[in-house]
Amino acid sequence: MNIRKLRTQITPQNNDARNERLRSKDRQLIIMLLIQVLITILCTLPFSVVNITSMIFQYLITLFDYGDAINTFYTFRNEMKCMIMEAIRFILTKLGLERFIPSERQGQVRRITHEKAVSTMLQEIHEQLEKTIRMSLQTTLNQVYKEKDLDAKNRFAKYSNQLNDVKTRLQRETYGNTHPGSRENFTYNIVQQ
Repeated sequence: MNIRKLRTQITPQNNDARNERLRSKDRQLIIMLLIQVLITILCTLPFSVVNITSMIFQYLITLFDYGDAINTFYTFRNEMKCMIMEAIRFILTKLGLERFIPSERQGQVRRITHEKAVSTMLQEIHEQLEKTIRMSLQTTLNQVYKEKDLDAKNRFAKYSNQLNDVKTRLQRETYGNTHPGSRENFTYNIVQQ
C-alpha cells in the first residue's frame, strides 16, 4: 500500500464570515501586541543605552588602571628574569662552566614577543578608551549646545583634557620616548575623581 494515499486531507469549512472575523481579530491582536512592544522599547531604550554606555565607560577606565599595573608587573618580571640570567652567566663564567650558560637567543625571542604583545594590548586599550571618551565628549557637547548647561561645559572640558592626556601618553609609549612602566607614567591618572 502506498502511505501517501492513506493520509487524511483537511478541507476548510464554508464559514467564510466566521473565518474572516477570526482573521480580523487575529490581525488586530497582532497590531496591538506590536504597538505595545514598540512603546515598551521606546520608553526603556534611552535609559538602558545611558546605563550601558556609563558601565562600559567605567569598565574601560578600570581596565586602563589595571593595564598600568599589568604592564608594570610584566616589566618587573622581565627585568628580574634578565638580572637572574646575568647572575647565572656570571657565576657559571667564574666557575669555568661556560657551556652550561643558557641560550641567549631564546631569551631574546621571548622578550621581543612579550614586548610586542604588551604594546599591542596597551594600544588596543588606549584606542578603546579614546573612542569612549570621544563618544562622551560628543554627548556632552550636544548637551552644552542644547541646554547651555554649566555642568555639561565643565564635563566637556574635563573629557577633552583626558582625551589629550590619552593621546600624549599613547604617543610616548608607541614611539618609545618613555618606557611604559617607568615612574613618570605613574603620575598620570586618566580619571581624577
